[in-house]
Amino acid sequence: RMEFHQQPSLHVMVAAAPGIQRDALVSLLRAQPNLIVIATADDTSALRRMLAATPVEIMVLDGGILGSAGTDLIHWLRKEYPAARCVVLANRTAQCAAYKYAGADAALLKGCLDEQLLAAIAG
Repeated sequence: RMEFHQQPSLHVMVAAAPGIQRDALVSLLRAQPNLIVIATADDTSALRRMLAATPVEIMVLDGGILGSAGTDLIHWLRKEYPAARCVVLANRTAQCAAYKYAGADAALLKGCLDEQLLAAIAG
C-alpha cells in the first residue's frame, strides 16, 4: 500500500462515468490519508466546468469518457492546468501510449493493481 504521509493534502478530481468502478476508485483514493477527492465529473464537459471552478493538484480520468477526442482533451488539460498531475485509466495499451504522448503524466490499463495506480498518482 502506497503511503502519502510525508506530503501535504492533495486535492483530486475524478472524471469517470457513474457506477461501481468509479465508486471503487473514489473509495480507494479517499482511503489515502493525504488525498482529498473534492469532485467527481460524469463526463468531459462536467470536468471542464468543475476544473474552472475548483482547480486541483491531481486529475484521475477514465479514458472511457474521453471518447475519440481524448488526446485533444489531454493536450488542453496540460495547457490550461500545467501544474496538475494527470493520470488516465485506459482500456488498451495503444490508448495508454496515445495519452502519454498527448501529455498525461501517467496512463495505466484499467484493472491495474491499486499499488500501481497510487504510485502513478504520487509521481
